[in-house]
Amino acid sequence: SKSDVVDVFNEKVAEIRGDEIDHVLLKKGSTPEAPILTTGEFLHLFESHAPPTLIRAFEQHFMIGALGQNHFLIFKLQSYENAFAGMLMWEKDIARDIGPLFAIAPMVKSIAVTSVFNDVTVKNKDARMLELTDASTTASLIYSFLDNDTLIVTDSLQSLQILIDRLTREK
Repeated sequence: SKSDVVDVFNEKVAEIRGDEIDHVLLKKGSTPEAPILTTGEFLHLFESHAPPTLIRAFEQHFMIGALGQNHFLIFKLQSYENAFAGMLMWEKDIARDIGPLFAIAPMVKSIAVTSVFNDVTVKNKDARMLELTDASTTASLIYSFLDNDTLIVTDSLQSLQILIDRLTREK
């Protein structure tokens, strides 16, 4: 279930130091031979309201992990155009759909319908950011297209900068 995945994920990444990146393999079962969860299955498990065109724009495999205490998702794309348009349509629901994985988790239930993503620039990359504030904290959900093949979703501008740097270096 969604809550089981969130609990196990948070448990697995709780001990990551601030400068370390680690990823978690989500499998369809607990045996070593169990197949890895696909992007579509992950979004279905989270009862996502992502538009079907967006889901089809994603490759089968994705990465979920943490950079210190900040979490991230990295999706490989089959179609940048469909992914871009789909992300804009998904903005109204994305925080409720996958927000429990990120720093905004405590605020997900109280997200106002009027909450909107704003444009920001990080490392010369356009990004969209939803910033939520309650009495004691401010949390974000940010997504950016690294290029026409890669979408990054995270909960920190600093994490986005580091992920962009490391992924750019890898290329």
